[in-house]
Amino acid sequence: MNLVCPVCGSEYLGWVARCSSCGVALVAPGEAPDPLALPEEEQVVYELGTWPLDQQAEAAAALADSGIPHAFDGSDLVVHLDNEEAVDALLDAIEAEHGPFDVLEPGEPGEIAYEFDGWSDEHRQELEARLQAGGVPYRIEEGALVIDAADEAAVDFLVAEVRGDEPALQRLADGEVVTDEELAGQDDDGDEGSGLDDGELVSALFDVAARLERRPDDSDALVEFAGLNGELDPERPPFGIEPLGWEKVLAAADDLADALTGEGGPEPSDEDEPGVGSVVLAARNLRNLLRAYV
Repeated sequence: MNLVCPVCGSEYLGWVARCSSCGVALVAPGEAPDPLALPEEEQVVYELGTWPLDQQAEAAAALADSGIPHAFDGSDLVVHLDNEEAVDALLDAIEAEHGPFDVLEPGEPGEIAYEFDGWSDEHRQELEARLQAGGVPYRIEEGALVIDAADEAAVDFLVAEVRGDEPALQRLADGEVVTDEELAGQDDDGDEGSGLDDGELVSALFDVAARLERRPDDSDALVEFAGLNGELDPERPPFGIEPLGWEKVLAAADDLADALTGEGGPEPSDEDEPGVGSVVLAARNLRNLLRAYV
């Protein structure tokens, strides 16, 4: 009986094992072997749960178009050992176009999991896009987002942005992160919602903007900016900053927050350096505005 290539459809005599063009194992006409039914030693498993949801869908579509026999076990892709080379090439092409993906490898100490129960695919995709834009490593495991505990405050900020919630965390002068309830229970010295005095707040904001201008993927700076941005009071300009100037600072901080969370920010102009991204431009603009006050 003749065999056919499941990818290109070329027909071969029965003694031929692989397609000379595609390199994949030949099958009987109309036959599509189930990789999940293969012995383990003949299976190749790709753990795509560490990929963003959009790229998982792209991989599934590309495999369907290729005709390579495959199956999904949850987010794990399973193929026959003979098809490993072809699938490697297909997945490498997707990674080359969209990657590299910042992946938190299994077994890292101090991990935190966020359950996706009740999340829409749209919200999940948006969160993953913002994590990638912010350079926050993560992985998807058993329907949950797993991150390093050191990135918890940054991820809380991004989750709140995506879900439309108010961020539940604030950062105090000593760097401690507290909830709104804990903050309400502390002594109120008259400086509502802020652990920093005016000068410290402006200086800290200037410093974090400069760090983000140099390194837009600095996750520590992202965390600090999220806390500082939550302390900016539109109704109370810091001492020495006129109301109009404070409005410009607030607008620049909003632009930087939007750029960090993937919602926009200033676009490069003809005068800007080639390759300068929106985070760099927004951070530079905020730093320049604050320079006169530090």
